[in-house]
Amino acid sequence: TRSPGKKVVAKARRIRSTPLFLALNKTITLRRILRYNRCMKKFVTMESLIRAGKLSPDMSFNQKIWALTAQIPRGTVATYGELARAVGTKAYRAVGNAMNKNPYAPGVPCHRVVGSDGSLTGYAFGLEKKRKMLEEEGVPCRGNRVAIADRHLFS
Repeated sequence: TRSPGKKVVAKARRIRSTPLFLALNKTITLRRILRYNRCMKKFVTMESLIRAGKLSPDMSFNQKIWALTAQIPRGTVATYGELARAVGTKAYRAVGNAMNKNPYAPGVPCHRVVGSDGSLTGYAFGLEKKRKMLEEEGVPCRGNRVAIADRHLFS
């Protein structure tokens, strides 16, 4: 196994000597701190992939959906069904569930995902806000629908 760097060891020693740590009387081992650092590095790497719109085989379903959503350019929309087909499933409702749990909004633009008939469906901040955001991007809206002629197609 790889030995930890000097900075990590020094950080572990500093944490162990803090008053809060001593008051809580918890034992934090160097191994736990290294495991935490590895997990955080993987998380940061995954977040950068999602925001860049790049897919990775070790992504979860939701992460794949968020990465695909990041590929939708301004002024265009995609449907829940198209996103589902892009990841190889018919589960368009699961796509909606993933959009609802999007932690990267507005960087990953879940407001650009609409129903298959162009209807503005399910947005955490309300449909009025979704309509306003789409209109600001140049997507024509009529009532609670958008013209789905300007759809983003996934390859």
